[in-house]
Amino acid sequence: MFDQTIEALCGSQLWDNKTVYSKYPDFTECFQRTYLIWAPCIILWMVAPLWFYMLTRIKSEKLRISWVYIAKNIAISLIILVEIYHLIFNLKYYTKPVYSISPAFLVMSYILCISLVHFERLRGLRSSTLQFAFWGLLALANLITVRSKILKYHIQSFMNKL
Repeated sequence: MFDQTIEALCGSQLWDNKTVYSKYPDFTECFQRTYLIWAPCIILWMVAPLWFYMLTRIKSEKLRISWVYIAKNIAISLIILVEIYHLIFNLKYYTKPVYSISPAFLVMSYILCISLVHFERLRGLRSSTLQFAFWGLLALANLITVRSKILKYHIQSFMNKL
C-alpha cells in the first residue's frame, strides 16, 4: 500500500524487473527520487532528537569559531541554495509531487545539519558521528543516481549512432 502511494507521487513504477534482470541493471527514477534520497534524511531526523539530548548532557567547554566551522556553514548554505533552486525549477516545470517533495525534504535536512553543527560547537564536540553517517549515506545514494544518469547517457548516445 505504501508503494502505491509512492508510485502515485512519482507517476511511474517504483520497482520493475529490469532493475534486476537486465544486462545493465538500474533503479527506476521513482526509486532514486524517493527511497535513495529519503532514507538518509529519515535516519537523520529519527536520530537527531536523541543526539540533541546527548549533547545537552555533555559538560565541556564550547569551541571557538574556527575556519572549519565557517567552512562547514558556508558549504551547507551553498548546498541549501542549490536545493532551493532545484525546488523552484521543479515546481515550475514538473507536475509530479515527488519533484518538489524531495528537494524540500533535503532543504529541511540541511537546515537541521546547520543547527547540529552550531549546537555541537557550543557543546565542544569537534566531529559528529551522526553527520558523518548522514553525509556518507547521502553520498552513496547520489553515487547510485549519478551512475544511472551516466548509464542512460551512454545508452542514448549509442542508440543515436545506430
